[in-house]
Amino acid sequence: MRIKNNLTPYPILSNNNDTFLESSFTTTITGESIFNQFVISGRFHLNNLELLDLIASKKVSYVVHVECPSASYRYIFEDDLPDFSIRINDNEIREKVEVCTFLISKEVIDNYSNSKFHPDYLGYEFKIEPGNILAIGSAMEFFIKKNCDELENLPSIIKIFRLDDKEKNKGTMSVNTDDPNKIFVGLYADQFDQYCQLGQSLYKETLFSMILLPALITILARMKNDPETYEDRTWFQVIDTMLEKNKCSLENLTYEDSPNSILSIAQLIFSNPIGNGLIELKNVDIVDVEEV
Repeated sequence: MRIKNNLTPYPILSNNNDTFLESSFTTTITGESIFNQFVISGRFHLNNLELLDLIASKKVSYVVHVECPSASYRYIFEDDLPDFSIRINDNEIREKVEVCTFLISKEVIDNYSNSKFHPDYLGYEFKIEPGNILAIGSAMEFFIKKNCDELENLPSIIKIFRLDDKEKNKGTMSVNTDDPNKIFVGLYADQFDQYCQLGQSLYKETLFSMILLPALITILARMKNDPETYEDRTWFQVIDTMLEKNKCSLENLTYEDSPNSILSIAQLIFSNPIGNGLIELKNVDIVDVEEV
């Protein structure tokens, strides 16, 4: 979304015009790839008391407009707080992401005026409609460079195999981390056969959430609890390097409910398999209904 300096029937606070005096509206914006997501974070900096009062009274909000033209992706983030963080799945964007920031009215504002208007506008009042832009902040473009090498390495270190039925006292699934190169996730004969059958159908994401997600949670917990036992193993180094490259570490992993929880990080690594699995099941249900 490109902002043009068109004439408007009311003053807009912007660095590209002089309709306001002793006022400013800028935005600090950063973007980085973390696991399978592109994260846009930032903070709004507004220097105008009357506009700040309108935000405090919920009549105006901070807005971040994110767009990726080549992928037909568009997202609007709106809040009353100056700090923001937006996560976008890698598969939704490509090449370039454009970020623009605004102050936008949430409701009709009668008799809008501001003591910092340029003298040409002093004494005038304006009617503002919902969705009208009151200020234009900073804009940024990010060029996306996807690196899938880390995720491509995961299948090479995790192998799902058929368990011997004699080992049923171990439970319905096992995670063996004793091998120096691979992690072996074991399923019993009937479960393994169903996994092989369903894995070739519409249930790929569902299987991820049912099998590989709990396996990875178990693996991360073992790595955190006893790193010295596993640190010389190839699979440990692959996962540990992936964490470090994405600004995460075993030391920072927690069992508490937080962005750094083992559960949260495992879901990030596999691109939200629970959510994708639910969507997958919903779509399958829709297909079944249509077929009937």
